[in-house]
Amino acid sequence: MNSPNPPPPQPSLTPSSTTHFPGSFAPDLRFRSGTDSQRERATSGPAAAAVQLPQNGVPRSAQPGELARAYSAAPCAQFPGSFAADLRKDGRATPDRGSWRCVLRTYLTDGWGNISLWKSAFIEFVGSTSLVYLSGMIHITIVNSGTTMPAAFVAVSNIFLLSLFIYGLAPASGGHVNPMITFATIITGLTGFARGVLYLFAQTCGAALAGGLIRGSFGRSLTLQYGGGGCLFQPGLMTAGQVFLIESVLSFCLLFLSFGVGLDPRQHAVFGPKLGPFLVACSLALVSFSSIGLGEGYPGAGLNPARCFAFAVSRGDFKYQWIWWFGPVTGAVVQSIVYHLAPPYHRQLREEAVEKHHQDGNAESQRGTNEKMADGSIA
Repeated sequence: MNSPNPPPPQPSLTPSSTTHFPGSFAPDLRFRSGTDSQRERATSGPAAAAVQLPQNGVPRSAQPGELARAYSAAPCAQFPGSFAADLRKDGRATPDRGSWRCVLRTYLTDGWGNISLWKSAFIEFVGSTSLVYLSGMIHITIVNSGTTMPAAFVAVSNIFLLSLFIYGLAPASGGHVNPMITFATIITGLTGFARGVLYLFAQTCGAALAGGLIRGSFGRSLTLQYGGGGCLFQPGLMTAGQVFLIESVLSFCLLFLSFGVGLDPRQHAVFGPKLGPFLVACSLALVSFSSIGLGEGYPGAGLNPARCFAFAVSRGDFKYQWIWWFGPVTGAVVQSIVYHLAPPYHRQLREEAVEKHHQDGNAESQRGTNEKMADGSIA
């Protein structure tokens, strides 16, 4: 009796090879496949201990080596004023002596020769240009829609606009894109002088470019019809002094919230490292929502001096421009006073200073002991 034919063997199901290249949107799939010459160099000679490539070209280890260094990411912008909670390492120089002249000289001169800082400023320039241009286009779109609830659209658009730009720029520059934020972090000590000056210059130049692009996009007549993108004031029901006071108070409110949810190191443990930029954008949405439609001739608070400067460039009218600059400066100074009275970093810094003092004392004591032992052995 013949036995039944055995079933044909089923083909084994194996996943297709994964696409690995640095331009992938999957963060874990950004290894570039090695060429034959790279594989030959990596699997022979001194580089073999550093990088080992299997058949599919994906490195099994990321230890330092010739090939591994070629694929490493650019350095991140590390400074305490960054909106990226994991990128706040303070690498600024400290004076060798405690005299005020030495401290001031170090503060004013440190960082200018750091090429990474200039690259970060360039990213702020590009980011400010893009952010301000998009902001102006959104404002014009809302005005043309004829909606009876512009405040709601402004608030929602600000949440997405600002949070996405902070997420996008934070690794490279800290994600300020606002002279008010940069100036506030300078006077609170979170941003160095050189970085702050370069950021302020880059943000203002980027905003001016965005204003020119808006003017070029619509022409003179349409730009004037749309108000240049926002940040308007025409005396009527409200005076310039009242608008200045509103800008100052709302700027302080925005800075107070931004420092609390975005720059306070304690929020890293409360909200997590990735939620800060979103909460900063929600703060802007809330503050801007509170000022929409307060009076005829004043559509709402600017809260970004560079943005208002850009719209003045697009209109060709710089009247009352001082309101959009000195209002945020006043709010930043008040925030700085509050910050220095109760800084979120004070306990951490004191503990680090005490620990360093103990370490220095122990090292000095050990050095003295070694010298005594050496003198005894000589005797």
